[in-house]
Amino acid sequence: MLTIHEYFTLHFTDKVPHFTRLGDVEVNAGQNATFQCVANGRASKMDPFTMERHNGHLMLPYSLTSSVGERRLAAWFQIDGAQRTEQDLYRCITQSSYGAAVSNFAELIVRVPPTPIAPPQLLRSGPTYLIIQLNTNSIVGDGPVIRREIVYRASHSPWSEVHGVSSLTYKVWHLEPDTEYRISVLLTRPGEGGTGPPGPPLVSRTKCAEPMRPLRGLTASEIQSRQLVLQWEPLGYNLTRCHTYSLSLCYRYYTASGSGAITNNATVRECLSVEKNMSRFTLRDLPPFRPVHVRLALTNPEGKKESREVTFQTDEDITSCESLHAGPSRGQDSGPWCGCHVQLIKTDEDVVGGSPRSRVYICQWGLRGGDSSSEVSSDFFLYKEARGDHFNHPFAQAHTLPAHALGLDGSSSSTLNTRREEDKAPAALQGLACLSAPWVNTWAGSPCTMWVSLTAPGDRQEEGCI
Repeated sequence: MLTIHEYFTLHFTDKVPHFTRLGDVEVNAGQNATFQCVANGRASKMDPFTMERHNGHLMLPYSLTSSVGERRLAAWFQIDGAQRTEQDLYRCITQSSYGAAVSNFAELIVRVPPTPIAPPQLLRSGPTYLIIQLNTNSIVGDGPVIRREIVYRASHSPWSEVHGVSSLTYKVWHLEPDTEYRISVLLTRPGEGGTGPPGPPLVSRTKCAEPMRPLRGLTASEIQSRQLVLQWEPLGYNLTRCHTYSLSLCYRYYTASGSGAITNNATVRECLSVEKNMSRFTLRDLPPFRPVHVRLALTNPEGKKESREVTFQTDEDITSCESLHAGPSRGQDSGPWCGCHVQLIKTDEDVVGGSPRSRVYICQWGLRGGDSSSEVSSDFFLYKEARGDHFNHPFAQAHTLPAHALGLDGSSSSTLNTRREEDKAPAALQGLACLSAPWVNTWAGSPCTMWVSLTAPGDRQEEGCI
């Protein structure tokens, strides 16, 4: 039979709340930690429920639920963004009209996600790949490591890519040539939020690749007698595939030297450097009316691409006479004289052997006496087909010699059309003027006037052809 003390003790103890065992909670740093406190007995939502940290700090629940006629009450306590400083022992406390209840202490364990101490190591590089070793033997944070990844991006780009790695070495594919990349390693431990921050980056640059293709679109925007203004497609990284490159403009043309029937052909070759990011260049000091063969050479440390050779024709110009050996000039002596100046006739005919089909020799001739007052003169014009480098012109008697205009008929025929003008030669003179132009194929220097002598019948042609 129970005593009155024993009766009241059993009666009130049955109604005092008591907690089920509170378990430990483990989270990764930065994640929310949640404790669940379950009280059985006469517990009410109106009764105070708290969680006490080992240092005495109290927390209020964020949620309460009851069931089975308020004989079971559950409370949830949350620690937002738990950090290592909040790792401690916690317990549940409640108090009702029937008495107070305290749970056991449970531990909040905060794990720090792992991070490599050292950057990856570069094993080998190419134009489009980098082979690295992860170098994850030493880490900061908590293990175990259950996943490894690499994160990489171009140094100038904000976008990055993440690849899972199943071995300690990895080949990063599909990279751009001659580009700097930053590669880091990510390590992950179990649990939500178990991926640590990227480790120290490996900063490495891929090698250059051979130029993609030769430059295209080489054209002449302006053609003159001694220069060409050339242009081509814009040059960009998609063609050079390297930030270190050079662009050269190479050209060649043929020259002829010598006199009379003896000539020597020579080839002039030169390559000129073009500034970066330029798609226009002026080629100067060229020979007039000459085919010039031009090509572009794009070079980087890994290779070279040359464009196809394009031929341009410079315009005609006045010839020069650097190699001219002149005879007696006008006014040196008394007697007959003839002065000639060599010019071009511009025709629409095709180029033959790199020379125009015709040239004009504008000559003035006359008879000089002892003083300048006795000088008489007349003009004639002689056109010549450019199949050789000299010509001969016979003079008739001067008193019957009119001025003539002789020229090509505009075709490839050697037939000459003659136009007769009034007789302007008052003096009696016969002879043969022998004019030569061995310099017409050289096209160098400045325009020049040449002089020839006429001789009377029977006299020796001491001056000969010049």
